[in-house]
Amino acid sequence: MLAAAVTLVFLTLCAYGGVNIWNHFNRDYETVRVSSASLKDSVRLRGIAVRREQVICSPMDDSEFPSDGDRLSAKAAEAFSGDYEGSALFFKNIDGFEYLSPEDFYYMEPGELEDILNEKPEREKGDGKLISGFDWYFAALSDDSYKIPPPGECTLRFEETGGKLPARLLKISQPEKGKLLLLFRLNQGGEEYMKLRKTEAELVFSEYSGLNLPINAVHTDGDGNEYVYTLTAGKPERRAVEIIYKYGENCIAAINPEAEALREGNLLIISAKK
Repeated sequence: MLAAAVTLVFLTLCAYGGVNIWNHFNRDYETVRVSSASLKDSVRLRGIAVRREQVICSPMDDSEFPSDGDRLSAKAAEAFSGDYEGSALFFKNIDGFEYLSPEDFYYMEPGELEDILNEKPEREKGDGKLISGFDWYFAALSDDSYKIPPPGECTLRFEETGGKLPARLLKISQPEKGKLLLLFRLNQGGEEYMKLRKTEAELVFSEYSGLNLPINAVHTDGDGNEYVYTLTAGKPERRAVEIIYKYGENCIAAINPEAEALREGNLLIISAKK
């Protein structure tokens, strides 16, 4: 019994001493846990999707109607509508904005688009609508305090679908009461995009995913190689990193699949007393 008690006291003292040694050693370093991060440089937009649409009344019975999203040949579209020329997509829903065409927005001012976005039009009477062409458009309002890139290729992410699509920015209006009107053309997207009307989106400039690091923890050697120090089993350990984006006092490092690479959860040394 006495031996067991002595052993227990000895183990307790060892554990206590070990904790004190560890805490004393750790006081030589300022550390932080490595975490993952995803950053997106983008601008929020509020706008309306526009296509070349025509409301139609069909002589056919309901049982003969095509399904939403069906593409009709020129002959089928003419037979279905009676006077339509060219191939088209069919959709049953009519929302009252079919009167808009892409050309309406080329010379439109931000205030006029604001009125459309606040409008609740009456729906036309009809059996559905036909959408011609493969291109569709998105006219949107942006705060003029954002630095919008010049017209050209870009990327849009739509709130309702969560999808990201390539687009082309066609027009940037003159500012009006703190707003800009932007007009985009797109030619990709499935049925869910053809059903979009008033929606929010993001104009995405760039996206970065990786490990979030304080900039003051990143060092550079004489050859320009970037690296950090981690605290592993109480010892500093150098690990190479590749910085892909800097923001404020932090940066994003690329995730490296190698076994010895920096990982989420590693203890990163920011500064050392020695």
